[in-house]
Amino acid sequence: MLSDLGVCCIDEFDKMTIKDQVSIHEAMEQQTLTIAKAGINATLNSRASILAAANPVKGRYDRKKTLKQNVNLSLPIMSRFDLYFVLIDKADVENDRMISKCILRNHQKYNEADELQDDFSYFSVEDVIHFIKEIKTRTPIINETASQELNIAYNKLRQESLVNKNNYSVTIRHLESLIRLSEALAKIHNSPEVNSAHINEAVRLLKSSFVEVRKSDIILSSNQENNLNVTIKQREYESITNSLIYLVKSNELSKDEIILKYLELVEDTIENVQMIDVIKEKVNQVVEFLITNEGVLYEVENVLFVHPNFDL
Repeated sequence: MLSDLGVCCIDEFDKMTIKDQVSIHEAMEQQTLTIAKAGINATLNSRASILAAANPVKGRYDRKKTLKQNVNLSLPIMSRFDLYFVLIDKADVENDRMISKCILRNHQKYNEADELQDDFSYFSVEDVIHFIKEIKTRTPIINETASQELNIAYNKLRQESLVNKNNYSVTIRHLESLIRLSEALAKIHNSPEVNSAHINEAVRLLKSSFVEVRKSDIILSSNQENNLNVTIKQREYESITNSLIYLVKSNELSKDEIILKYLELVEDTIENVQMIDVIKEKVNQVVEFLITNEGVLYEVENVLFVHPNFDL
């Protein structure tokens, strides 16, 4: 409410109570706040942009999990933000030196004006304030050409999200985000209309905020003497595992039989004889891994079964 027509900065956003989350959801969705207290009912404007910071659940961001799994925020709240930026504390000598120098300098008794002049030689604070005040009065127009380009960009993002649905999903709210970002970029460039450059940059910003889930390779076996590991890509491992579990549930098969059955399933993808040996060895390694490490399969009298506690 106090940030109406401005920017509201919120730290520790993930520590908000349920009551506060309900209130902030109304403010972000409807741009208003409803107050009912002491017999007074009022609706106040909250037309503000929100810049929020949150910490990961266990203190460190896990790249193998989605953004939603890393932060303690509900999906409706997260969907109200246009952009997400994940800041990961990586060890970097030069970057760490600059940060420590800045912190130490703040504790030293230097002339603040001189320091600002040294660090920001391009624009003064007054210039930036004047620029922001000026561009806030601008209202860029989305013409027919820009509207078509936004439609194409949104549909392309939508199709890409269907292919990578484990990483992120694109909804109609992302179209609204594209519109807001394109208009904001047009304002910054003091342009009366939204053009292709603004839309392309908006798409780049939106895509850069999609946090992809990093899936590490699966180590099927290791040889400590030669320091060699047999690895397989996560996606390929999941594909082989799903096929093997389907075959085991459908038939009573031994290890050799299930490998032959799997070869029959993928025979259309086999291009030469050499590939057969490669696939046989890979499937054999996956079967051993599922028995020894994962406990997904178990063997009784040379027949494979799926563990009853396993949920595909």
